[in-house]
Amino acid sequence: MAKYLTPVLILVVAVLAVALAVKGGEIVTGMSVLEVHPSNFSVAGANVNPTMTTPECYQTSGTQGALGSITLIGNDTITVVCNTTVSDNNGCADFNTTTQTGRLYKDTVGAGCSASYKDCYQNASCAPVGSCTGTGGVSQIVECTYTVQYNADNTSVTGWNGTINITDTASAKVNDTDASVGVGALLAIHVDHTLDLGSVAAGSNQSTCSVDHSTWNYGNVQLDLQLNGTALDCPSPYTDIPVGYLQYNCTDDDAPFGTNSTALTGAPASTGCTSFDLAKSSTTTGSMTASTDKTYWGVGIPTGSGGTCWGTIHFTAIAG
Repeated sequence: MAKYLTPVLILVVAVLAVALAVKGGEIVTGMSVLEVHPSNFSVAGANVNPTMTTPECYQTSGTQGALGSITLIGNDTITVVCNTTVSDNNGCADFNTTTQTGRLYKDTVGAGCSASYKDCYQNASCAPVGSCTGTGGVSQIVECTYTVQYNADNTSVTGWNGTINITDTASAKVNDTDASVGVGALLAIHVDHTLDLGSVAAGSNQSTCSVDHSTWNYGNVQLDLQLNGTALDCPSPYTDIPVGYLQYNCTDDDAPFGTNSTALTGAPASTGCTSFDLAKSSTTTGSMTASTDKTYWGVGIPTGSGGTCWGTIHFTAIAG
């Protein structure tokens, strides 16, 4: 019977030997063991795209009105700010260390517009302001500032947009627009402070209205002029010169006095240069230059008037 048991016992011993070698984890001749430690590996976090609130644009100098309402100043600039709150789960440093851009532009030219004082303002370096907030520091205000000239196109209540473009360190982008910005109409003029009509003998008048007087358009709309004034005050013992002895022509620098000229009135202006059509400044970049044109004046001197006489002429801008 022993001759049948021997092979069986040998097989059992061989199987147990293999099992023990594997279970014990010992190095066996002809085998190698690789130990894997999780602490030797790190997995990079995926980039999270930034998000932003809809921008709000407002004026910070001059007459400050409601959000989106821009009131210009004659022959000057005003400051407009557009801002948004940006959030990024990768942290504020994911966007506040990169360059953010913005544009303030008129509807009709679109966000891809070229820089122009009349309808397109660009900011290539909008800046984070204040501190980073939110759990873990993920949110911060980004602000774009623009210096707006007095000849920016008038659109009334809306018609302008403020767009802010955000890019994070992984070049992920997001943008949004305040589409409720409006630029109001501005009627503003400048005139020379003195009109020197020269010397005229009493009882006579200048033959033509040839003394020129300049008017500048310091607003953002085409304009005409209404004109009125006062009598010229002459020193004693001379009599004053009635206001109607001052006469003007709106376009002709050689208009005959009294036949092709208009007598100035003292009442609130109802006449004047109603076809003056002085356009706003056409400057789009660089140094501003106001548009200008001239009116032409002459005077008659009644008998009894004399000396150096002074009066006032009121120039009133109206939409032309």
